[in-house]
Amino acid sequence: DLSDFLAAMVSTQIGINDDLLKLCFRRFDTDASGYITEKNLQAVLGSTFEGEQIETLLAEADLLHDGRISYPEFVTYLRGDPLSLPVGKASKILQLGKDLTRSF
Repeated sequence: DLSDFLAAMVSTQIGINDDLLKLCFRRFDTDASGYITEKNLQAVLGSTFEGEQIETLLAEADLLHDGRISYPEFVTYLRGDPLSLPVGKASKILQLGKDLTRSF
């Protein structure tokens, strides 16, 4: 299962394939602005994901605290460096990204 593999890579600090990261980022960047916003996350996930409010999910990866996630922030968050990433949550997010990319 790809999501389990990606979660394992995150937890062991092995590099995640840049092409896959870019593809997942583009799926969440629904308006192609170059950023993932609360509105983008709501369009993909709804108002909550696995019991977490969208605002909480956004805040976790918003390293610059500007209300949006840039591609570098997205990569840093998913790779878990320097953040301490909860692997279970990363796995669920990556699974969703995987599911969404199958529609292409």
